[in-house]
Formats: sequence, C-alpha cells, structure tokens
Amino acid sequence: MTTSTFAKRTAELSKIWQDNRWLYLLAGVLIGILVTPAVERLNADFFALLGDLVPEAVGILITVTVIEGFNRTREYKRKRAELTDRTIREIRANHQHTISSAVHAAKPVVESYPKDG
Repeated sequence: MTTSTFAKRTAELSKIWQDNRWLYLLAGVLIGILVTPAVERLNADFFALLGDLVPEAVGILITVTVIEGFNRTREYKRKRAELTDRTIREIRANHQHTISSAVHAAKPVVESYPKDG
C-alpha cells in the first residue's frame, strides 16, 4: 500500500469513527451487558456446557466424515470415467505408440482402484 493510499484510508477510517462514535459506544455497552452474564453462566455450568457440546461435536464429525466419503467416491468415479474415456480415445488412434502409451499409463491407475464387485 502506498503512502498516499494509506493516508487516504486512514482519513476515511477516522471520518467513519467520528461519524459513528455513538454507535460504537452503544455496541460496546450492549456487548458488556450481554457478556457478563454469559461468562458467569459459563463459569457456573462449564461441565454442563461441555456435556452439551460433546454430542454436537461428535455429530458434526460423523456428518463431515460421511460427506467426505461421498466426495471421495464421486471423485473416484469421475477420475475412472475420465481415464476410461481417454484410454478409449487413445486406443482408437490407430497409432501403435499412442496405444501402448495409453495402456501403459492406465495400468497402474486401474490397479490402484478398489474393485467394484
């Protein structure tokens, strides 16, 4: 950021602060009013809060794991279809070098895929 841009930005922020000083004061007071009971309640019922949060965290973890599994399966199928299409295109090329390179490139990838059954 250049010096003139920095100066302009600083002046703009200063003007926003001057125009909305009452709003920042109001937000600070409201946050102070709301945070104090929340901190007191957290100190009093910490283990109850922890007991409520653990099942939520486990549920989130399971959900993320399932969604990640779906994404992995979809990506596997997409790559397999892409590889199949590319290999078929290269095999149809009628050039011995292209055919052998396509089969050579596809072999380790196909062997690494899990069996569909």
